[in-house]
Amino acid sequence: MALNIPKKHSSAFAQLAKLDSAVFEAFLDRLQSRNQPCLHLHEMERRLTEDLSGANVTIESLGEALVAFALTAFEPWWGSEVQKSILISTSKEHQLTDEQAVTLDERLNRIAGLRFVQVSAKSAMLQVSHDLVFNSSRIATDLRPVFTEPLESNWAYLVIHQLRLSCRRNGEKEEIYIALDDHDLEELEQTILRARAKASLLRSSFKERQIEEVDGKS
Repeated sequence: MALNIPKKHSSAFAQLAKLDSAVFEAFLDRLQSRNQPCLHLHEMERRLTEDLSGANVTIESLGEALVAFALTAFEPWWGSEVQKSILISTSKEHQLTDEQAVTLDERLNRIAGLRFVQVSAKSAMLQVSHDLVFNSSRIATDLRPVFTEPLESNWAYLVIHQLRLSCRRNGEKEEIYIALDDHDLEELEQTILRARAKASLLRSSFKERQIEEVDGKS
């Protein structure tokens, strides 16, 4: 059964199928020269689009379409079903010839076979394969008066921090609010410093083995 392929993706794939061979090879060469995979899907899309424009051609939404395709390509059964659906949908909607359909199939296989595409797509999937995925954070700090009697003149105050974590669960935005005091902030800071130290140690160990890091940090 053919899966639903967004029309803008189908249109982009049709243009990929009709792309001049020399232009496609130039696009592929630029992708092959990338020795640093990326972790975030928007960055992967940007690089794909950049390499396409570097081959002196612009195909609207192709970067987005290739990212969506790449996310399924490393799954044997699912990837083949998606690719089959792409071929059926694109051929039907854009009247591809048999030769053009074969060309599209071959080009998708070659793109999916690139290390940059494979590692980037798999890394992006691993990054979000958790119940909650961090999006952003903010800490609001307030001073709150403490009264023992209404309108008391001899009052005290309390400094309260509120940590807001913006996360995503199954693609939906979710916010978590956590109350903190100064001691909690210090503990959180130390926890982060320990994590950074462990990350630095792990990076050094793998760098000695010449194993690359996805979106490597200095």
